Amino acid sequence: MRPLVLYDADCGFCTRTAELLRKAWFGSRVDLQPLQTADLAAHGIDPDDALAQMHVVRADGTLAIGHEAWAAILHVSRGPWPLVGAALTAPGLSWLSSRFYDWVAGNRGRLPGGTGACSLEGRVSQGRA
Repeated sequence: MRPLVLYDADCGFCTRTAELLRKAWFGSRVDLQPLQTADLAAHGIDPDDALAQMHVVRADGTLAIGHEAWAAILHVSRGPWPLVGAALTAPGLSWLSSRFYDWVAGNRGRLPGGTGACSLEGRVSQGRA
């Protein structure tokens, strides 16, 4: 079983990023599924959390979220990418990776491929983003 990347199909930035993974830009060895069609409950994922941060269901069934999801994707990629993935979660760098991921997630509507539909405002039921 390969890791499963869940992405927001209503967000142009997220869909564009998923397309890069699908085209093996990283040489990634993952499966992709829009979170809108996934059985989130079966994976123990809250729908609001799935909208706010990318989730990866690892081959062993555990979850990687946010910057750790990117690390999980890179860990199963080809070339130098597994080293980059390890760096994303390394002590001393993980906090920086987390802050950067949070910034990207919070601004995805303003990034290339992003649209107003990428904004989480009004999309999460509990007001989280």
